[in-house]
Amino acid sequence: CGGVSRFFYCAKVSSAERSSGGRVENTHPTLKPVSLLRYLCRLATPPGGRVLDPFMGSGSTGVAALSEKLQ
Repeated sequence: CGGVSRFFYCAKVSSAERSSGGRVENTHPTLKPVSLLRYLCRLATPPGGRVLDPFMGSGSTGVAALSEKLQ
């Protein structure tokens, strides 16, 4: 149960991930869990590498990249 497939059973992000300190409500229609994006950043980017998100909608990929110490 600890394999990669555990990331693909999340239909929606949690309400905690949809808000920033209770101040900002993120209503982006295709919001993805940060845990999934962190995994994808680690999978596709070498340590210390750069992540390019040319269609940044809600910024989840940027949050994931920063939490993984990527540029």
